[in-house]
Amino acid sequence: MRAMKCLWLVVLAGCNGSGGSDGGVDGSGMDGSTEASVDDSGGTQDGTAQDTGGATTCTVPKGGTTCNGLTWQCDETDDCLAGQACCLKLDMMNVGGSTCMGFCNNPKLQLCQNTSECSGGAICVATTCSGYLVKTCGGVPAMLCK
Repeated sequence: MRAMKCLWLVVLAGCNGSGGSDGGVDGSGMDGSTEASVDDSGGTQDGTAQDTGGATTCTVPKGGTTCNGLTWQCDETDDCLAGQACCLKLDMMNVGGSTCMGFCNNPKLQLCQNTSECSGGAICVATTCSGYLVKTCGGVPAMLCK
């Protein structure tokens, strides 16, 4: 399982948290934000957010969590039932958590931890959307985020 903290989430607030290691990637984004990995084994505190002055990330364990008041059901395809995708929810250009669906309304809203989850030649890209650092197939188009 890979990690997206808050979904690669991303999920941004003024809380403190730590990432685990389940094969996810830790590092610094080009905008100075910190990407945190998720520990699907439950080794980190569920739903914690990390804010390092850049985008916020949340820890999203397998089974989902609530972070910064948003419900994150998943942060990668492996968190969903067979045949489903993990989709970023947007409401009026604001991140609204994530959910598992048969398909995402926009393929660029499919959350991922690595490119193997993406179809159509898309690659898994970290993007900041309304203050959340999320990893999606192809990156969230700027016109969809505040």
